[in-house]
Amino acid sequence: MFDYSFISSLSCARKLTWLNLTRTSISSTCFLQYLPNLEILDLSECENLIDCDFHAVSQCHKLQNLYLSFDKVNPKTIKDIVSCIPQLEILDISGIFLKFFEVTSIFDQCYWTLMSIYLSLDSTVNEKDLHRDTI
Repeated sequence: MFDYSFISSLSCARKLTWLNLTRTSISSTCFLQYLPNLEILDLSECENLIDCDFHAVSQCHKLQNLYLSFDKVNPKTIKDIVSCIPQLEILDISGIFLKFFEVTSIFDQCYWTLMSIYLSLDSTVNEKDLHRDTI
């Protein structure tokens, strides 16, 4: 687990715009509330984080790039997070196997600003699932 003094120091870095914690043993994201200028956040492969830890990401309102690949995060949590980030441009949720309806639900929250999305579909998704009926 990350040392308490490291997390305390990180929470003082209020001008920080880019934070990459890929593959770290971080077990809390409470410090994110103290990083109001964060634009790029990479929490990929942070195996100790659970769904409630990811909700702190939604407090990063300037976030433009969010990387959550290969994390243990629920699709509903992803949807909740992206609905709170108004200018999200890049979302990486690869390695989190999603059903098609989960992808569309997430996409519906951020499609107006999203420029790139990286994702993995559940193996049960087939081509007919990708066609929406239009009214």
